[in-house]
Amino acid sequence: GEAEVVRVVHDQLVRAGADPLSLIEADYKSGVLSLDERVLLQIRAIKDPASLPDRYLAESLEAGNTVVGRCPTTVLVEIRSEWDELDEATRAVYLESFLRATSESVYISPSGFFKMHYDTSGVDSIPTEDLDFSGYPDFVEKCAAYLDTSLLVHQAEGYRLPPSDDTLGGDSLFDVYFEDLGGYYGYAMPEGPGPEPWDDAYSYLVLHNTFLDFPPNNDPEGDQAGAAKATCAHEFHHCVQFAYDSGEDSW
Repeated sequence: GEAEVVRVVHDQLVRAGADPLSLIEADYKSGVLSLDERVLLQIRAIKDPASLPDRYLAESLEAGNTVVGRCPTTVLVEIRSEWDELDEATRAVYLESFLRATSESVYISPSGFFKMHYDTSGVDSIPTEDLDFSGYPDFVEKCAAYLDTSLLVHQAEGYRLPPSDDTLGGDSLFDVYFEDLGGYYGYAMPEGPGPEPWDDAYSYLVLHNTFLDFPPNNDPEGDQAGAAKATCAHEFHHCVQFAYDSGEDSW
């Protein structure tokens, strides 16, 4: 019957190492979850995956390993497009869950475009090594440099840049936050409507707070640097996309 088909599909995804968001989406498409149930579970998958029901804890997470889902940005864009269909209680949970973090410290990238918000203690703390004795962690300086490089590439190609968020985050600079995202590399948050007559949006970025324990890559500076570089470029491009149309289909 239909229930057996749902179970078989779910088991196949788990065996394939699917991340929680993929498992949740499969259940929604199978009719197991309502829209609001799906969104609430998606929020938990991004912000607190360990709190998910066992059904959505992939085998690798249950074993204490990192579940890699790469980028949940498309999920956030989809939720935004369905906003009017969500219950008020679901909207409230979403807004509370994705409030901007309050950080201990900030660092302005050399270009002056990005404002990096970071903690050196607590669950979201970043690596604190400061080998150049600049007074700032090398990790945050490197991530800022990767973002500056992405910015230069976009400018050279003639892309629109993300619209300003006015004074959110303390000023008009583009805000970047670090968070313990478990198995996700980072995400871009389309936060509110931009100034143009089309569906543009101002946004901010959240990056993984260490980029450790992810799958290996071939970056000559090491796996951590490779993961950070790719994520900075990928997620900043999402924010550039939001300058054009924040509601486009993922394809």
